[in-house]
Amino acid sequence: MTGSKRFNALIQEINSENDDFSLIPHGSLMGQVTVPFGITTELNYFPKITINNISAKSAALGLKWTFSQYLPVPLVELAVKVHYSKSNVSYGQLIQNQSTGNQPIASNIIFENKVRGVQLLGSVDLPFVEPFVAVGIVEGRTDFNIQANGSATIFENSVLLDSSGVASSREKSFHYLAGVQFKLFLLHFSLEYAGLFGTQKYSGKFSVYF
Repeated sequence: MTGSKRFNALIQEINSENDDFSLIPHGSLMGQVTVPFGITTELNYFPKITINNISAKSAALGLKWTFSQYLPVPLVELAVKVHYSKSNVSYGQLIQNQSTGNQPIASNIIFENKVRGVQLLGSVDLPFVEPFVAVGIVEGRTDFNIQANGSATIFENSVLLDSSGVASSREKSFHYLAGVQFKLFLLHFSLEYAGLFGTQKYSGKFSVYF
């Protein structure tokens, strides 16, 4: 689950009768491959799905180097990780305002978000449980685009658009997370809390390790 007070406040400002969006579910398929010298590649993938005229998809890549093998500290694992993610949400909407001459115009609203960052991770590798923490820096860019005939728009005149009619925003944020992984032979299950860009994420992960 992802919690964002700012996003929920925006939804309620548009219409106070809207549902509560203080917690939004998230999920993906994840795979990891570790090669010699402590190098691990990671892929997270959420295939495109469409529900009630709303489409969403996402993908993320990560590259981690575990360097604690070169340090004489028992049970402690230290690593550095770089990561990149891209997500896309789109939905259809009828625009009827001054920009359309008050005539209904079909449009496609597209949100695209890209995030890149670097993390320093630490964990304690105990027999059946592994607590972990991480800190880092992330940078994100969000593009908001409207595909419609003519000059149809939902933006106010104060919103700056590029030559393609896209509104963009960039933001940097401190990134932190903490969690614990439970290990039972080939089966691993972890719980994780993370904070970035003013949001809080609560995640559970189930994996098969071999």
